[in-house]
Amino acid sequence: MELYRILLLLVTPYVFINLNKNKLIGLKEKLLFVFCIYVGVSFYINHGFVKIESGIINFLEVFIGYGLGLLLLGDKNIFKNVFKVFLIVFLTLIPFAVYEAIDGVRFLHIIAADIFGNPVVEELGDSYFRHGIHRASTLFSHPILYSICGVMLFPILFIYFRPLKAVVMGAGILVAMITSVTSAGFLMIAFQFSLYLLKRLSFYIDKIYKIIFITMILLYVFLVISSNRGPILILIQTLALNPATAYARYQQWQFSIDDISSNPFFGIGFHNWSRPFWMSSSVDSFWLNTTLISGYPSLILLLSFFFLSLKEHWSKKDNKSNGHYHFAFFCSISSILFAGLTVDFFDRAQLMVFFIMGIYNSFLLNLNKETKK
Repeated sequence: MELYRILLLLVTPYVFINLNKNKLIGLKEKLLFVFCIYVGVSFYINHGFVKIESGIINFLEVFIGYGLGLLLLGDKNIFKNVFKVFLIVFLTLIPFAVYEAIDGVRFLHIIAADIFGNPVVEELGDSYFRHGIHRASTLFSHPILYSICGVMLFPILFIYFRPLKAVVMGAGILVAMITSVTSAGFLMIAFQFSLYLLKRLSFYIDKIYKIIFITMILLYVFLVISSNRGPILILIQTLALNPATAYARYQQWQFSIDDISSNPFFGIGFHNWSRPFWMSSSVDSFWLNTTLISGYPSLILLLSFFFLSLKEHWSKKDNKSNGHYHFAFFCSISSILFAGLTVDFFDRAQLMVFFIMGIYNSFLLNLNKETKK
């Protein structure tokens, strides 16, 4: 077990004691807790006690990571300092990302391997050479995780800075998006900006959200009727930086659905899923992978947690004191949900996603306390 997971295990009693002490367990937290338990049960059903460590790791990265974020209790000053730390980390990674993009050598991974004695892949190879540069991953397991873990924080910049300064202060995030050369990062920012633009337009155009929703449905129907590829395939092949990898993700959904249909309640665990011999065993979607390894109930529990969080942040977006926080959180969570369609949040990325979710939702708790007073 890696060091950060051991640390999570050590702070578990602290998290539970303080969650209980501050009465922070609401419906969202219960859904997330049940999700973690259900995943552990599904691993046991599929593998017995062999994969119990995987169930514990999932619990630590998801629920304990979330709980640590929740213990921020919506404190704006602490949140600002935590966010500054993230900005400094990504700014510090800029020279390493640029070096890796030019030379292809994973310098930080090599240093970590020398210190901890772990095996290391020094270069990702030709398959990770895209648009004239090597895809950088810096501290992260994969370039795509480097990108999304930075980009999901991009809306927070606009809480503290005006647009031009936000771009300057977010240089580390933008470099992560560019040097990782992944469609997910670019699409996440485009998605966040679209939500911001819609909010601005809502001040001038009544029922703008309803208009956009109807327009999207009509466009979807038009593509179904007029194209033999279908709307989803058109979308991924048009927007992806690498149409080949985008199509591979599309095929993962197509081939894995048989295994999901055959094992709807507890999934297949870590067993091999049905696919042609030439396809990789990798599943590059958080939502698809969740369903495949632990069944539909786990997906429903997790999506319920995320959509309930979104609903509460959206309902608070016009609050006079905290509204701008909640709208930024809404944009960030929405982009995480969107990224999960084409990215699996594994290793440190999963911990970071749920830690950030805990921080965001701590502001809901804080607002509720203020309202009660």
